[in-house]
Amino acid sequence: MSLFQSLRIGATGLFAAQTGIEVASENIARADDPQYSRVRLLQESVGYRDLGVGLLGGGVRVSDLMRARDVFSDARYRNDTAQEHQFAHLASTLRTLETHIDALSDQSIGAHLDRFWDGWLEVANAPGDSSASSDLVQRAGQLVDRIHALDRTLTETRTQMAAEVSQTTGQINHLTARIAGLNSQIATSGGNTPLPLLDARDAALDELSALADVEIEDGGDRIRLEGLTLVEGRAATDLTMGDDGTLRVGSGGPTVRVHSGTLAALIEERDEILPGVQNDLDHFAASLAEQVNSLHRTGWSADGRHGSIDFFSGDTARSIEVNSAIRDHPTRVATGGSGKSGDNSIALALGELRDQPLTDGRTLAQTFDDLAVSVGLGASHAIASTEIASAMRAQSLAQRQATQGVNLDEEMVDMIALQTSYQAAARVVSTVDQLIESTLAMAG
Repeated sequence: MSLFQSLRIGATGLFAAQTGIEVASENIARADDPQYSRVRLLQESVGYRDLGVGLLGGGVRVSDLMRARDVFSDARYRNDTAQEHQFAHLASTLRTLETHIDALSDQSIGAHLDRFWDGWLEVANAPGDSSASSDLVQRAGQLVDRIHALDRTLTETRTQMAAEVSQTTGQINHLTARIAGLNSQIATSGGNTPLPLLDARDAALDELSALADVEIEDGGDRIRLEGLTLVEGRAATDLTMGDDGTLRVGSGGPTVRVHSGTLAALIEERDEILPGVQNDLDHFAASLAEQVNSLHRTGWSADGRHGSIDFFSGDTARSIEVNSAIRDHPTRVATGGSGKSGDNSIALALGELRDQPLTDGRTLAQTFDDLAVSVGLGASHAIASTEIASAMRAQSLAQRQATQGVNLDEEMVDMIALQTSYQAAARVVSTVDQLIESTLAMAG
């Protein structure tokens, strides 16, 4: 082996150690960046020479820079993230609904319903007292106002959810387009491994997984939703919203469902939870109007001049009102069934409706309580599910960070070893350089 070959071998060692020190320095500097993937240096032999008595290596070179990633840890983490975001959004929405229903407050629909029944008993105690009738009508108006307020809240929330579904769909399309663009840059990066681009793509994939349960293949080169392609290499296909509110892949393409993630929660809230609560509220309002009207229309006012009048108009939470004929003229409230002075049979019967079951066997108060309990139980279940999903996500994040994250102690150990290698290679270069100078001096 010539001295110049020995010098070349020493130089390759210097370069490899220097590159390793740069990599370790970058790892240490980016240790607190959650999107950064720890980088490892891969080395290989430059080649070998046949010396006649054996083969001898020609030094070392850096063959590649490799990110420390585990596809299985990534997949688990992204699945757990989708679950956590889904349940967290459901819990937030249901807790907000629970606050608006406010079943335990003295201003709740249930509390106003109790005051309404009490009002009938007060009318029964003084059937000819116009102030008792006026107070009853006022209590009925307050009950109706509370029903209207809750119905408006549900309608506004549903409208908001529809807007958020559209917004979240747009976010998904933005992310898939961004990932397709990164795929294009990665594909055209040449022979060098594009570490920053790969980290950027993984960060975008994490964001996307929080919104919907996408299927990620080949590190992000291919992305599917329910088997339908959203990203194929450099091309991305948008999610679109049909006129019926369904999601489609591409304009007019096949429909697709989302099973987890924020978008899944929003669609469930828009299409199932909020319509279900509104249907229950409509049933309560219709039952209230039907139960009261069926008795009231059979009675007569205290002066015996007005009968066959419905107390309520409308049969939904939005349309129910105190009949204008009663609201504007409280003395027309039916008190008795005969029209004779002092007859309080109808007012008494209406007051006793508090404990009378409907056709489904529940009282009106129980009907409203069931609505409130259903929302409360849904909120409790979503909160518990969020806690479980959060714990699972934390566990999968720790598992992923064990591979991807930077361990400062390990990096410092590597740094010391690389420093030692650099010093040793520098010694080889210095020694060989001195030998070459000595040889040239003797030849001269």
